[in-house]
Amino acid sequence: MKKIFLCFGGLILSSGIILGQENSTGINDIKAPSSPASVVLGVQPSAFLYPKSAKALETTLLSNFMDENNEIVVPDNFGMEFSPYWFKDHSLSLEKYLYSTSFEEYLAQLWRNSSFSIASTQNFLLEDSTSTNAIGIGYRTTIYFSNESDKKTVASYREEIRELKKMSSRIIAEAEKIDFETREEFLEKMSPFIRGIVYTSFGPEKEDQANKQSDLVIASATTLEFNPNDTDSYLDAFNAMVTGTLSNPETGLAADSLVGQFKEYLNLRDGLSIDIGYATLLNFPTNTFDDTFAPKRSLWITPGFRFKSEQWKFLKILGVFRSTSYDLDYYKTYFPTQEVFQTSTDFGLAASGDFNRISFRLEFVSRNSETETPTSTNGGGTIQYSVSKKSDFQSIGTISYELSKDIILTYSLGERFDEVLSNNNIVSLLTLNVGFGGLTKSTLN
Repeated sequence: MKKIFLCFGGLILSSGIILGQENSTGINDIKAPSSPASVVLGVQPSAFLYPKSAKALETTLLSNFMDENNEIVVPDNFGMEFSPYWFKDHSLSLEKYLYSTSFEEYLAQLWRNSSFSIASTQNFLLEDSTSTNAIGIGYRTTIYFSNESDKKTVASYREEIRELKKMSSRIIAEAEKIDFETREEFLEKMSPFIRGIVYTSFGPEKEDQANKQSDLVIASATTLEFNPNDTDSYLDAFNAMVTGTLSNPETGLAADSLVGQFKEYLNLRDGLSIDIGYATLLNFPTNTFDDTFAPKRSLWITPGFRFKSEQWKFLKILGVFRSTSYDLDYYKTYFPTQEVFQTSTDFGLAASGDFNRISFRLEFVSRNSETETPTSTNGGGTIQYSVSKKSDFQSIGTISYELSKDIILTYSLGERFDEVLSNNNIVSLLTLNVGFGGLTKSTLN
């Protein structure tokens, strides 16, 4: 019991220490794990590669956390994914981060979104029940396609935030210049200036809204605690109040709320995206590097589309194509009685819904497997083949809860494809994903 608490506590504590030094943008909130390495290793059942966050490093514990005696155990399946680009600050402009308009910029985006993953298990069973070590190694990247609607929305957010901050800054700068001994004296000098700044910003067509905003700021200033021996404290409170009170006339949101909404919009990234990934499985049947095999390799193409409309913006629809090849010589040696096919091709659809801290996924995937075996040679020297085929189906539901912006807990339940050396196709998997580093205010302008 102590081990599992120490394991979880260490991950959470180290995450807090590292990320406490960062100024998070909110764009890189941790996401539920789906690394190529974990999938090819077989410790994650999903056939999809869901877009990852921009965290520089993500670690994952994969287990049901219970042994055959229903006792809590430390997981022996571990995954890690890292994005080299985000290990250092690049002072990347928001436009460069969001949009690619040339071939060179798309190449830069491919590298920027690239991540490498590794997953390991100490309990990869061969057919004779020998427990061996196995490692999954993977790579993936994401391509986001620009659209004019997205650009207009981003420009609108930035202009609204800029205008509110400009108003606040001018009012705060003027307040710092004033000499005063009482709150009444301060407000007498500041009130005309506040009304003039707000009116100029809103324009004559929104005079009523400008008057309401000015009245609200002035009224709020009268309620702030005032100490004639410490006017600096009053100024500090006034400055904070102005920033939190002035709001956009259309949305009614203050600058901080607009920034939060803008971050959420950037995090969702509506429109079309394509994830591309590749992974290979390495097994050590004798638990030595001298005896290493790469029996399984997978290639993914996962297009996704997130809706822009307010009613459906929580929803993302994904498709998947995955091609997997198997080393039949390896399986004949270490799984001699198991039916293993040379190749398998997966096609599927998934829906993902995001609701604040909770997200849901539902995926359905069809698999077609086949093996070509040479049987004879005709008179012309052409080799004749026999083809054996098999179809299979997988359906999995997943629920994720964001414990913090850097830690997410995920549970998956469903029916997976038939696996080698297993008659159990039930999925019941609990994972803990922890992210480190990534986008900060100094990384993205």
